[in-house]
Amino acid sequence: MKTPIILLLLILLSLLLQQSLPAWPLFAGLKPPLTLALVVHLAFRLSPRMAWLSTSGVALLYDSLEPGPFGPALLAFPLITYFILRHRRNLFADGIITQLFCGACAGTLTVLSAGIIYLVTNARPIHSLTSMVVGGLLLGAFTQLIFSQLMLKCSWISIKGGRS
Repeated sequence: MKTPIILLLLILLSLLLQQSLPAWPLFAGLKPPLTLALVVHLAFRLSPRMAWLSTSGVALLYDSLEPGPFGPALLAFPLITYFILRHRRNLFADGIITQLFCGACAGTLTVLSAGIIYLVTNARPIHSLTSMVVGGLLLGAFTQLIFSQLMLKCSWISIKGGRS
């Protein structure tokens, strides 16, 4: 019973911090992806069922709080969870290189999905998709590394999910 309450608090805290952080002009106006880092971390730690439930909830909440059309997180977060669940048997979840790689891939995929949806719907102006992708890659990698190392030190989520 303790784990769902901790999960809910972590999700709400990451969403609140994500929304309150300022955009960084150096990274094409992107914010550090704290919520994305939580999704990646949970996909490595939870059982597949709990990982899918938390990913769905986080994606819905994230998209409802972001300005613009509904959909970038609903497209990217489940894809990220799918790839991690599919390959986590072959990945060392606590390794720094794995955290950097998964964070970079997740950041890039999230920025690409948002960019494509924004271009198609013409909802938000995109000045440079290339700088957004590079910014998403760098912010995703280093945010994931810092977030995962912090979560490992705190050991709030210590469930190791079924390996399927």
